[in-house]
Amino acid sequence: QEARFVGTFVRGVPTYGKVTFGETGLSVAYPGEIEKVKVAKDKTWVDLLAKAARQWWKANSERRPREKEPPYTDLPFTNNTAPTICTENLTKDMWDGMFGRITAGKMRIYHCVAPTLANKKPGIQVIPPGLPDLTRVGLLAADEHCYVVFRELFDPIVRELHGGYDPVEGVHATNLDPTKVDNAGPDHGIIVGCKITVRRSLSGVAAATTCMTLDEKAEVEAVAVKALQTLKKTEPWAAGQYFPMLGSDTYAEKMGGCTEEETEVLKADGVLFDQSHCFDTRDFVQGRGVWRTKDKQLHVLINKEEHAEFVAQGPSLHTCFQNMSKALLGTDKALKADKKHPSQWAHSPSLGFITACPATCGTGMVLQITLKAPKLAKRPDLSALAARAGLRLIEGDASAKGDQVLLLCPSPLGVSEVEVVNKALEGVAFLSKYEKMLAGGRGALWLWDDHPKVCVTGAPSGDKRAVAKAVAEEYGCVLVSAAGLLKEQVQAKTEVGVTVGKMIEDGYLVPPGVMSKLVAERLSRPDCASKGWVLEGFPRTAGQLEELAKLGHAPNKVAVLDMKHTLVAGRITGRQVDPKTGDAFHDQYRPVPLEDEEVAFRLVERGDDANQRAVTLRAG
Repeated sequence: QEARFVGTFVRGVPTYGKVTFGETGLSVAYPGEIEKVKVAKDKTWVDLLAKAARQWWKANSERRPREKEPPYTDLPFTNNTAPTICTENLTKDMWDGMFGRITAGKMRIYHCVAPTLANKKPGIQVIPPGLPDLTRVGLLAADEHCYVVFRELFDPIVRELHGGYDPVEGVHATNLDPTKVDNAGPDHGIIVGCKITVRRSLSGVAAATTCMTLDEKAEVEAVAVKALQTLKKTEPWAAGQYFPMLGSDTYAEKMGGCTEEETEVLKADGVLFDQSHCFDTRDFVQGRGVWRTKDKQLHVLINKEEHAEFVAQGPSLHTCFQNMSKALLGTDKALKADKKHPSQWAHSPSLGFITACPATCGTGMVLQITLKAPKLAKRPDLSALAARAGLRLIEGDASAKGDQVLLLCPSPLGVSEVEVVNKALEGVAFLSKYEKMLAGGRGALWLWDDHPKVCVTGAPSGDKRAVAKAVAEEYGCVLVSAAGLLKEQVQAKTEVGVTVGKMIEDGYLVPPGVMSKLVAERLSRPDCASKGWVLEGFPRTAGQLEELAKLGHAPNKVAVLDMKHTLVAGRITGRQVDPKTGDAFHDQYRPVPLEDEEVAFRLVERGDDANQRAVTLRAG
């Protein structure tokens, strides 16, 4: 007395539901659990079924949470009960200004903030773990037009989530060309696992699952799976199968969803999601499922949070990105090539690929990398070093388990997919260097700071420059030479340079106050602020060090090269300098290599060494 029905009544998208035959005729119900499908043989039954389907479509096509917009004062978050990034930006004037607006998809501002109000926890957990200081957003774009219609709320939040990116004037470039990825080395040796997740939403359909009707979920399911099934035509490895959720009635080719055995396999492989992973849990199994390639290199989650969530996993970052690129480009081509119902992924020049969550607009990509780094994994300050590498330690230092480290590479607006991958590889190379240093027997790294500030000082002729140069190269810092700063001033014939030049010629030391200001100005420049610095040749005394600290440039490491006083004078005399590179040589202690005839020809005696008074003063 009951049966399921499937029809193609609107836009080629299957409608679905349950029909019950009773004494009073037909009644149409929401999709239910039916183990068997009974096929009618008489035409009258089919006609009645079609009529019932049309009735069901009319009754449920507007099945969407369209609550009446409340005034701002009636919203729960006005009492600070659920602080989110959204509530920090949303004001009463802003709400009143947007009140009553409606998008092309018939969405209102209430639909964008409703998920926050309905969530039991404060805010919606939509930021991938590990991104800086972002745990709650509290705002979802109900459709792709919300970013424009409700711009006064979305723009500041997009700027905050994407490091100041301008969603109005900015242009986001897309680059999925795997040949542009850095191929230096086999993933730099220590990568043992990668996971690339990319989110996409179809244009013209409600972006947030919280606002989708059942028919929209079914439409997304049918359109996305059809596009995925075409991948095997050009990429044999991408041949796959779709597994609707167990109990789902929305996929015409597999009514009732996948089997219990298939469900258990998907769970065991860690690719099946449940209600805890989704924004919306209404009729959870309907319109949801997992598409998966036979070789398990790629799977796509349908209507989990966004319409489609592509996931590529494997030991090689290069291979994962190549597979992801082919899948994204292939489905995009298939969507546009559909002659009956052409579609495309939602996209705009300024926001890139548009998703419901503002944090994932742009590339829609989240890149996670697992490193085998047993030495680094034991470091309590690993999080700071990962930040220097442009990466983020997931879940803080506690994520380092055993000899493996789990990292995330941010992908903000304005940065293409290829740039994200290349920056991740650069960061891995940076960390690999330290892992090898520790593994090579160095028990402790001498310098381990977010912004290294190192002073290398000591007696004259003690090879301060050589040591400072080695430290700067090893840790990627800016080398600043006190002598070099003076030379620049003299050559530029500045007021300071003229005075300093005369003092050097007469054999006098440059006053500490003058030197402190020159050094402080150089250390204030952007390159030193971003990379850190190694200062050589200054300060010479504790008082000069205190003066430098007062100017805002206190070092966090000081290396003093000690030397017996009796050796200083002998090492000062006989020094020569390469005027082209600034490198110093000595007849006895550091002679020029025999093969470097060109360097030997350029060498000149240091001017201050020719003055006996200066030598005596510097030797102490």
